Amino acid sequence: MRERDQPIFCVGCGYDVRNLPVDGPCPECSTPIERSLGGMRLAAADPRWLARITLGQSLVAWGLYLALVGFCIGPLTGMLYAILVYALGASFDEVLRWVLAFAVAGVFGVGTVLAWIGAFLVTAPNPGESGTEPA
Repeated sequence: MRERDQPIFCVGCGYDVRNLPVDGPCPECSTPIERSLGGMRLAAADPRWLARITLGQSLVAWGLYLALVGFCIGPLTGMLYAILVYALGASFDEVLRWVLAFAVAGVFGVGTVLAWIGAFLVTAPNPGESGTEPA
């Protein structure tokens, strides 16, 4: 398909405005066709979609942060446990050891799940776009 044969969708309603005059409005929603030609795609995007993308980005960031913290705290907790039990002769209860292990695994697990949910939200297509970017 040649570039000029590809549809150009209105950012307001999704109507194909390819053969309409650039300085006119969309016949379906009266959005200026000029806005659909690129350059202002985020400014003209659906606010609900932008909110979803923003939430997804936040979840990915917090999820990766928590997963990294859990990943780093795991070995440190094990080393601290080994120092306290073997080097200092302290006796740790078996329950405390399991609580620490589950806490670290929980932080890592929650972070991983948040990152996956965020990644799912970020990949949502813009409902006002056709999925093809103009040149």
